[in-house]
Amino acid sequence: MRWTSLSLLALLAFLSLGTGVIIGSLLARTGQGRGVPIYEMIEPAGLQPTPAELDAADLQFNQFDVRTDISYGPHGRRNMLDLYIPQHAAEPLPVIVFIHGGGTNKSHKNEGTPFDWSIPLLSRGFAVAQINYRVFYKPPQFPDPYNDKPVPFPAQIEDCKSAIRFLKSNAASYGLDPTRIGVIGHSFGGYLAALVGTTGDTKEFDASPSISNVSGSAHAVCVISGSSQLQVNTPQVELHRKASGYLLPPNDTLSATQRFYIQPMDPHEVVQASPLSYVSPDDPPFLILHGFDDIVIPPHQANLLYVHLRNAGVPVELYLIPGASHGGPPLFNRQNRSRVVDFFNTHLGG
Repeated sequence: MRWTSLSLLALLAFLSLGTGVIIGSLLARTGQGRGVPIYEMIEPAGLQPTPAELDAADLQFNQFDVRTDISYGPHGRRNMLDLYIPQHAAEPLPVIVFIHGGGTNKSHKNEGTPFDWSIPLLSRGFAVAQINYRVFYKPPQFPDPYNDKPVPFPAQIEDCKSAIRFLKSNAASYGLDPTRIGVIGHSFGGYLAALVGTTGDTKEFDASPSISNVSGSAHAVCVISGSSQLQVNTPQVELHRKASGYLLPPNDTLSATQRFYIQPMDPHEVVQASPLSYVSPDDPPFLILHGFDDIVIPPHQANLLYVHLRNAGVPVELYLIPGASHGGPPLFNRQNRSRVVDFFNTHLGG
């Protein structure tokens, strides 16, 4: 069959029209026909952080006391927390629960990255609790420094809520204010922070019957580089990638991290484990930080959470950080540390 130039042009026009209809249909469906469209983005203002933004002067604060390995639950080392209390601060103190990333036996509250985010909070009068939780999965290629047995979902969110309930129940003993609890996490910890924020007072993840009369909810939530919807489909990711220009590895429309966490779970569990499944108007205020060039957990995940929270009427701020991937200086800079502190100070008071 021979194609003329006119025939080729007609075919291209038809395909373009068809593609436009499909994309429009997908966007309308994912946006659910209400409020902010799912593909709304905040445009990056620049390419790299300035020297002032990278300044580490706010990390020099050392006037705090620490109590390590406080047991908050029955699962040994994985149910322990470290509590940092700033000196000379007026009690009762608001407390920020920091959830480490990783989700595997390789990750632990004693790693340095979470603590670095905590220093500016301590300097502004917040107590900080860094918690462990039961590990999600034990990848065979990772070293095994703690020899912890992996436990399937929902053990991780149950532990996070148990830690919050423990802090509220014992607030008077540590000089804490149980009415001012914030949660922050990075990567898998960011995902868990989002799940804490959207599940609120639900009893579904209540694994602490002895203190079940105490809520495991938080009053403000910061999500850094976290997932929000585990059941991401390829068209959504591809649309976002093409619209936003961020890169994914070749032939990899779902990140390796997303596949890594989804594989052990059945479809019902994937929905049950997704923070977006629980978004409601009574959720606490959210701050979302995500690297614009993150290929581990694409910024599409941050955008989904932002749009759904905003459409539900929840106060939410989103910052997509230009030049930042899943971590490193462009994400962990003074400007973003200040955003975190200012957010919690606004909603909890420091």
